[in-house]
Amino acid sequence: MKLSSGSSLVTKFLFAAALPVLILLVVANIVYVFLKIEELRDERLHEMEAIAAQMAAQLAVPLWQFDSVTVDALLKTMLETDDVVCARLEELESFGEARRGERSVGRCSELSESDAENYNRVSASVVYQYEGDLLRTGYLEVIVDVSKVGDELMAKLLSELVLFVIYVGIFMVGFIVALRATVLRPLLKVRESIDVFKSEGRRQPVEWHSADELGQFISAYNDSLRQTSDAEAALVEKNRSLESARAAAEHARDEAQRADSAKSEFLANMSHEIRTPMNAIIGLSEMLSRTKLDARQTGYIQRVKNSADMLLALITDILDFSKIEANKLELEHTEFEFSKIIEKLADVESVAAAEKKLDLLFSIDPKIPEHLMGDPYRLSQVLINLVSNAIKFTESGEVTVSVSREFSNAERVRLLFRVSDTGIGISEKAQKSLFNAFTQADGSTTRRFGGTGLGLTICKRLIEKMGGDISVYSRERAGSEFSFYVLLDRASASYGEQTPEFLHPFSRVIVVGENRACAEMVRVLRQVKIEPMVCAQANDLLSNSSKLIGQVAIFFDVDSGRMTLSELKEQLDRISDAQVYVIPLVNIRQQELAEYQPGVNGIVAVLTKPVLLGRVTECLTHAANWDDEKPQLGSDSLSANDTDGSPLNGAAVLVVEDNQLNQLVAREVLELAGYVVRVCDNGAQALAMLAKDAHAFDAILMDIHMPVMDGYESTRQIRARYQDEIPIIALTANATLEEKRRCMDLGMNDFLTKPIENDRLLEVMKKWAVPGKRSEPSRNSVSLDDEAAAEPTNTSSSDASHLSDVSQITFDQEKLLERFAAHKHIIPRILNTFIETFTSFETQYLAASEAGDEEVMYRLAHSLKGGAANISAHRLSSLSAKLEELHSRNDKIAAREWFPWVVDELDKLIRELMSYLNEQAG
Repeated sequence: MKLSSGSSLVTKFLFAAALPVLILLVVANIVYVFLKIEELRDERLHEMEAIAAQMAAQLAVPLWQFDSVTVDALLKTMLETDDVVCARLEELESFGEARRGERSVGRCSELSESDAENYNRVSASVVYQYEGDLLRTGYLEVIVDVSKVGDELMAKLLSELVLFVIYVGIFMVGFIVALRATVLRPLLKVRESIDVFKSEGRRQPVEWHSADELGQFISAYNDSLRQTSDAEAALVEKNRSLESARAAAEHARDEAQRADSAKSEFLANMSHEIRTPMNAIIGLSEMLSRTKLDARQTGYIQRVKNSADMLLALITDILDFSKIEANKLELEHTEFEFSKIIEKLADVESVAAAEKKLDLLFSIDPKIPEHLMGDPYRLSQVLINLVSNAIKFTESGEVTVSVSREFSNAERVRLLFRVSDTGIGISEKAQKSLFNAFTQADGSTTRRFGGTGLGLTICKRLIEKMGGDISVYSRERAGSEFSFYVLLDRASASYGEQTPEFLHPFSRVIVVGENRACAEMVRVLRQVKIEPMVCAQANDLLSNSSKLIGQVAIFFDVDSGRMTLSELKEQLDRISDAQVYVIPLVNIRQQELAEYQPGVNGIVAVLTKPVLLGRVTECLTHAANWDDEKPQLGSDSLSANDTDGSPLNGAAVLVVEDNQLNQLVAREVLELAGYVVRVCDNGAQALAMLAKDAHAFDAILMDIHMPVMDGYESTRQIRARYQDEIPIIALTANATLEEKRRCMDLGMNDFLTKPIENDRLLEVMKKWAVPGKRSEPSRNSVSLDDEAAAEPTNTSSSDASHLSDVSQITFDQEKLLERFAAHKHIIPRILNTFIETFTSFETQYLAASEAGDEEVMYRLAHSLKGGAANISAHRLSSLSAKLEELHSRNDKIAAREWFPWVVDELDKLIRELMSYLNEQAG
């Protein structure tokens, strides 16, 4: 029934609300009953299936034993269930499943085919377990009649439905009477008041006294009438005063705009004028730093340059801010590659992040077009500012940069950038003024971290000029997230471009590590249709060695595992025949370490954090082409003929040495001479490599003092397993006759002392490392002259006069250049490796001293002695030797007194090495 707009509320309620609800409830109940009937029938059938299955289980034994009486008795129990019409059992041969006979109970014989179709059937197989095998001995079928289920439910529903309709009718009558008395009467009075205002313009209060909701509504209505009358009178007066104030405000605004414009013009001009002499200062400082300066002068000029850079950055901020304020900042509109923006950001900020030991992570949406139109410089400026701030205000944890595509069409792209950190956070109060000029979170921030507070203001203005907006979410001590979006135009060739599938020859690509960088690595690989195998630890990879088939590329995060890179490579070489290409994942500080250089420990390329798509594919490309691109042995300035003119034929040498600096020197010298070199960190690793293939090496260069397993024990086990088959050359900083005789008695063939002398090393290697010539000549061929050469000067003096016996030169540059005359290009790498290795010597030694670990303190002294000798730092080597001797005698008091001499000399040496490297770079 269609109701007119003039129908009463009662009529509308009855026909528009009550009647549809009544009908809906009736229909819902009927539907519910029918659904419930079906549900009851299904439940009954499930019950019968369970009964049939249980009966089949009970019939298994008597049917197997041909117990007809028990079988018939069990079948008859099925008729005790009301819904069962009949039950039929087919007996089968035990081993052939041929039909042996049939039994039935109930009305099976009376049912015609048409009758049977009106019933439901359930069945179960009779299975007997014989000697562990399941034998099917019968098939039970039960015919069930569930048609009468729900009849009582339907009858009960109909009777309850009649009572329900009666109850609803009584309720409706009472409800309508109450509605008229309590709601409709006061509403009619309100309507009368409104009609009076429309016809006469007079506000007439409503007479109705009640404390209920309608009474409160009418009271509020009456108050509103009175307030409206008062407001109308006040509004007329207010309009007069506002008109006068508006004119004054417009005059003040014009004056303020003129003043701001003059101020911005002045700041812009002054900032530009200051930049000119600042550029000259920075340029001249850079030129001066390339001249020959002593260490103190180098420090002074570096401080001048750093201060000038900071001042120039400040001036640049002021200039940008002034241009923005003066509305003179123009954005470029040029084509650029988006990946280059991200790579530049990663290159600029990864160093600062690595210095604070922070993880710098990137998450880039692969749907972002590569070629865009806009101002790449200003976009980079915003990103660098936000990421620099995040790194500055974060002491530990990570800084994450994520970019996603929010919207795009054939012409434009909207990109959303997020820069989040785990830093100090920003209070809710400070966030309100964060983007105001010359503002930071609080006064202590400027004192502690520096800055003008202009950076975020400039970022906000630049983002707004690029059609976007910036916001921040932060909590104190819980990090911050700055997010902004910009609108950029597509380049003409960018519409529809997709990230292509990266083609590679590897049968499997593996990511080893469990951190955010590894997770990002997996995501990046999937962008180019590579589904990597992921291992949380190196042991997980080793336990799945059966999956290493063919060519395998392994990305190994050196910070996330319990196994070193060399240990992983050795284990893989031992358990798998796959061609493994190792790509370590390192931070920017680790990249320069010798152990992470291509060609070392099976490394074919190095991936520097943060993980980016371009870097990943570049590393895979290098790995795929490694066999074609790696330098040929013996092609450098030190050729295979440098000793006596006879070729070395690529003899294989195993260098067993725990000191990275010594590894680097030995590898560089030997490989340039034509040897094939493998490196391991201790004797245990050497034994594992020999166990895989004892004939893989023509000689072993064995350090004596190493962790895990030293050179003595390693030599004992090698001689016990392989006799004199492989020549072993001792390498030690303990150049004493007793040490040499001990090495010879253990079965070593020759003896070399640290620092490694190139000519002597090549002479000894040529003598012993000959392909196919294992044990000739015998170790007894060492001459007495060699023994005499090994006799050291006396270093056992325990007083400070020992210092006077050593040259006062911090390190002998001439000697160093003489030793590496054939390949001077590796000297900077050796010196940098020394600095990286021993900068933390004092910290490590003091930590070991506090823990009472004499073994670690002894090894630190021993390692420093050998490292210093390697770079011709004879004074430090001698001081370290004395410290090593004191620890070997367990003279703790004397060692504690001697330690400051070592630290003082090490500090001097590191400063001189840095000065030397700066001079060479200039």
